[in-house]
Amino acid sequence: MYKLLIVDDEKIVIEGLKSAANWQDHQIEIVGSASDGEEALKEIMSKKPDIVLADIRMPKLNGLDLIKETKNLNLDTVFIIISGYSKFDYAKRAIQLEAIDYLVKPIEVEEIVSSIKNAILKIEKIKTEKGQQKQTQKKQFLKKG
Repeated sequence: MYKLLIVDDEKIVIEGLKSAANWQDHQIEIVGSASDGEEALKEIMSKKPDIVLADIRMPKLNGLDLIKETKNLNLDTVFIIISGYSKFDYAKRAIQLEAIDYLVKPIEVEEIVSSIKNAILKIEKIKTEKGQQKQTQKKQFLKKG
């Protein structure tokens, strides 16, 4: 199971996303939600979700700054940005910060599920790369010894 955190300043959006799909069918466990960026950062630090579905415009810390702060913590958390704004600047910045997707509200369930599947592929790729790095380091260490 992959852990998902939902972040949006509108409670109705959080509730809608929680009930949008049978998440367990997609190997997803919703570990929590937050209604602003600072609360989200605390949740990320304590629950270490694999995926964060985050609104871009929120009080205290916006979605883009949330990605930056999470990266500073060296977590392998993958982000999907949701927004009511189709501004190119936001989407471009989200992609630069390696967000998996930028979804514009209203969002179809199929879009969310597709993005979640892409996020899972990215998580698996990160795990594989880290495993390969560890193997390489282990081999180098053994050669030295």
